[in-house]
Amino acid sequence: MISVLKNKEATLKYAIAGFLLLFVVLVGYAFFNGKYFVAEEDETIYYNCARLFSETGSVRATECNTENVAKVWQCNWYGPMYYLFYGGIAKIAGIHNYNFLLTNIACLVLILLLILKADFSTEIKLLIICSFLTLYSMIGYVFTFYPETLEILFAVILTLKLKKIAIDTGSTRKIALYILLVMFFALFRVSTVFWVFGLLAFSQSRKDFFKKLGLSLACFLLIYLYLSYFNAPVFTGGLAHIMNDKPGLAVLVYLVRKIAWNAFVFFSRNPFYDLLQIPVILVAVYSWFISKNRFMLAACIISIIYYIVLLTLYVPYSFFLNKQSACLYPLLLVAFFYTDTSKLKYLTLGLLLIFSPISYLKAAGLIRAKKQAAIENEKAAPLISQIDQIRSKIEGGKPRTILTLYREFENDLPYSVLSCNLPASTTDKQPILYTYN
Repeated sequence: MISVLKNKEATLKYAIAGFLLLFVVLVGYAFFNGKYFVAEEDETIYYNCARLFSETGSVRATECNTENVAKVWQCNWYGPMYYLFYGGIAKIAGIHNYNFLLTNIACLVLILLLILKADFSTEIKLLIICSFLTLYSMIGYVFTFYPETLEILFAVILTLKLKKIAIDTGSTRKIALYILLVMFFALFRVSTVFWVFGLLAFSQSRKDFFKKLGLSLACFLLIYLYLSYFNAPVFTGGLAHIMNDKPGLAVLVYLVRKIAWNAFVFFSRNPFYDLLQIPVILVAVYSWFISKNRFMLAACIISIIYYIVLLTLYVPYSFFLNKQSACLYPLLLVAFFYTDTSKLKYLTLGLLLIFSPISYLKAAGLIRAKKQAAIENEKAAPLISQIDQIRSKIEGGKPRTILTLYREFENDLPYSVLSCNLPASTTDKQPILYTYN
């Protein structure tokens, strides 16, 4: 034990090497026998947007509820950017089942390289990388068809920009670049706009605070307009309530009750290992309270805003909430390890290490589910060949919409298999939208 404490950097390097070896084993398992396919219902949205754009160059929704699509370009709930990103890759490399895995691995490599090249001491770099490799959000999401690894890459970029602003708080150029990056990344996921409120931590005076607050609110308004026109209407949760009802006391009462109930559900009905980010936030808040470091304060402001908004407007179940909040891990951990000067950082790393086996076991479970989905997809080949005939049975010439009976085929094949095999376009490459009532 004394040897470990005396040779911290060497110990961290061994730990990182062990985690990387485990990750390589998982990657090998994923590529073993070439069987890998979409397994979860929500993953189909991203897989299908890549298919559609690669076939047609369109960002039109591939599926929707009650024919509700965006006012501009008829996009889905997430807007056009994932189509352009994943569909652009598919246009270049072709669409296949490992597109997303390879893209996620590339994003993870970029994340680690950014940390290695950042202006940190060797010990801090090793602490950050080691902590990253303990997390399910860093490892598990790599093996999904979700864009979380890409979003975490965006978060690392923004975190490192925030760190530069913390060093030179008066740099208008650095602040402007940070805001531009926040706004660009918010085109992918609108909640990224909350990162702009982190600038409040670097206010030099009361006047400067209100100036930054006004700028942050203006950015929020612009992204809200983008959400209103380039994203399909939200049909569930508090956000749907806000966007569909007139502002008033009734809406305010609803939101207060919503956050109270969601907070209760979040803490009482989710597995304890899925709430790991909560102690990380508490440690970050304590660290700021002791150090009064502005970079740490910025991380706390952004994280608290995220949780208030998500618990008010989103769902409280960890499966969904952890995807939306995964981007907070690099922000909190980089700020904490960079600013903390006590032994608390090693205690925090120890907490993450305790939970790390769960991350890798859950990741292995994800891969196993993807392989089972590939088997289901192969078994369904005869039915899929019939489904593909839809392409030749509808007229082309313009985009088409097909009314679909939701889960009607569930007895014959899983929804994810059905959705990912429905024709994305007509024979003349016009996009097809499947609407569910």
